[in-house]
Amino acid sequence: TVGNPGETCTNSLECSSGVCNSTYLCEGILEGAACDHVSDLCASNLVCYSGICSKKSSIGNCSSNYHCDNDKFCHYGQCRPYISLENGSYPDISGVLPIISTIPNFNIECSSMWRDNLGFCKQAPRSLKDYSKKPCNFDSDCRLSDNTTSQCLCGLTPNGTRYCTRSVGDPIFDGIRMKFEHILKRNGACHPLSRFSASCAEIAPHVIELEQLLRFVEVSPLLQGLPGCLRPMLPYDPVFD
Repeated sequence: TVGNPGETCTNSLECSSGVCNSTYLCEGILEGAACDHVSDLCASNLVCYSGICSKKSSIGNCSSNYHCDNDKFCHYGQCRPYISLENGSYPDISGVLPIISTIPNFNIECSSMWRDNLGFCKQAPRSLKDYSKKPCNFDSDCRLSDNTTSQCLCGLTPNGTRYCTRSVGDPIFDGIRMKFEHILKRNGACHPLSRFSASCAEIAPHVIELEQLLRFVEVSPLLQGLPGCLRPMLPYDPVFD
């Protein structure tokens, strides 16, 4: 993987800018110099704006997430903190910089971290019962607080026991929020393109843990009930007894 400006390197071939400096960091274009917004090779604390490497604070209105500090995103021309939009808000999805996840309706702009099927921030539904260890037979067994259901998935145990998928309103997502907030507090020195990437050394351990926890939430219904000897093989194991 080729590193962005500000990321560690051992030689210049490892840098998108083609320059690994004497401190073993990929060098970027300095403030005031010309740049190409497509490759965005400005130094890690700068952004390419109107063809010039500029400080983010000097830009004013934004048209991209990359015009905002790394703990903020572009929301209809204004930089807003992640996980801050009130219920009823409609995130500017044209500028979304996602955390990779296949969890339905999961969103990092909404304060609830959830948006409904129409795209509006809403209170995240929660499971009406603790389904994480109780087998199910049908989706209708997996009732949520908004009168919908999660999925009842067939697990990987020998008898194929089914378990419900987790909902964004369930307690396990408190841990996801906490890990994401850790990243937001520490990613200020990252290159804008690496604000949520393990390639940025300042946040690498937290990004890896967040990805593991998101992956665990996705696959936990399939893993529930597996023999204890298989636990070391799990991508993350925060709740299994």
